[in-house]
Amino acid sequence: MQATRLGRDFAFVTPMLRNYFFVVVPAASPWRTTGDLLRAARDKPAVVNYGSWFVGSPGHLGAAMLEAASGTRMTHVPYKEMTQLYTGVGNGEVHWAFGSAASAGAMQRAGRVRYIAVAAPARVAGFADVPTVAESGGPAQFELSAWVGLLAPKGTPRAVIDRIQQDVAAVAAERELQARYATLFYEPYSLTPEQFARQVAADAQRFGEPIRRLDIRLD
Repeated sequence: MQATRLGRDFAFVTPMLRNYFFVVVPAASPWRTTGDLLRAARDKPAVVNYGSWFVGSPGHLGAAMLEAASGTRMTHVPYKEMTQLYTGVGNGEVHWAFGSAASAGAMQRAGRVRYIAVAAPARVAGFADVPTVAESGGPAQFELSAWVGLLAPKGTPRAVIDRIQQDVAAVAAERELQARYATLFYEPYSLTPEQFARQVAADAQRFGEPIRRLDIRLD
């Protein structure tokens, strides 16, 4: 849904949490860095492939953005479910995929897949040994994240929106919630309604480019 359409139908309240995505490869992969992956993709255009949990997912669009930023061409292999995707990565059915610590974590902890980089501005808590994409030989300032947020019906009184936003921010500051988020490798993420609207607009622009380039359409 376009940001303009979203803003026309709903009022932005606040995001609640955010997580960044890792570059996930099979445990037996010879690639140790993002640079290794991209060199392989340049040497054999369209031979290196990546999986995602469906067409148009953040993993799909993020990989398309990585292709554009690095001047490479890879083949997309969509799966129907996340569990199938990371099983496929672990089995070597696909060369790599983007995944969060929550979605790919079980396979990573079982030693079936490895994280060679995180698409974040800095290394993330709990994975200090995993470099960023930029540190790992990939494009500078490359990021891929997802957030969960709150929207209200259009026309909701501003006082109500502000109260919800303030309450969410207060809860997000509590140690108990932060500890719970940490077990899932989420981070608290709170913005004002205006900041949230700008975030959505920026994301729509950022993801809009690969959507248009790949001609992704709703069924």
